[in-house]
Amino acid sequence: MIIALVSNKGGVGKTTLSMNVASGLNRRESTGILDADPQQSSTHWARVGNLSGFKSPNLVTLTDAPFNEQVKNLADKHHHVIIDCPPSIASSETHSALRIADIAIVPVQPSPVDLWATVHIASIVKDAGKENPNLKAFLVLNQLEPRTTLSRVMQGAMGQLGLPALHTALKRRAVYRNCLLDGRTVYDSGARGSEAIEEIEAIIEEILEQ
Repeated sequence: MIIALVSNKGGVGKTTLSMNVASGLNRRESTGILDADPQQSSTHWARVGNLSGFKSPNLVTLTDAPFNEQVKNLADKHHHVIIDCPPSIASSETHSALRIADIAIVPVQPSPVDLWATVHIASIVKDAGKENPNLKAFLVLNQLEPRTTLSRVMQGAMGQLGLPALHTALKRRAVYRNCLLDGRTVYDSGARGSEAIEEIEAIIEEILEQ
C-alpha cells in the first residue's frame, strides 16, 4: 500500500504523522518512507533518531530521479510505502504522489487558517482520481483539544471540505513534540506514549480497512 501524507501548509503535523504511522506499519510489515518534502524533516528526524539509538523504518530522501521510479523502488522492497509530500498541494511532487498512491492522508489542525488551506485539496484529489481511480483520501484532525469550542466547530466544518475524515483524531500531546526532538516515535516512548500509540494504531487500522 502506498500512502501519501498531503498538506497545503507547513506545521500541520504531516511529518509527525508520517513517521509515527510508518513506525506502526513497520511493526506489522516492512515499510519504507520517501521524504519528498524540500524541508527534509523526515530525513532529519530519522538521522537524529539513529544518533540517539532509535531505529526508524527505511527512509529515502527524494532525488532528481523520476518520482514514480523512486516510489516503485521502495514498493519493490517494502509492503507499505509512506510519502511525506511537500507542504503544498500545487507542488509537482504532491501531484505525482496523488497519481500513484492508494491512500492520501490530509492532516488538519483545529484553526481557521488550516481550514482555509485545505479547501482546495478536495478538487486536486478529484482531478488526480481521473488518472488514479483507486485513490482514496481522508482528513485527519490533528492536535485536537476536545474541550475547546474551536475543536468542536472544526469537526463539523471538516464535513464541508469535500473529503471524508477518519474517525480517529490526534489529540494535542507533549509526547508528539518530544518525539520530534530526539528522533523517536511514540512507540519508543514507554508508558508516556501509551495513549498516543492507541491513537496511531486506530488510524492505522482505519487506513488498512480501506
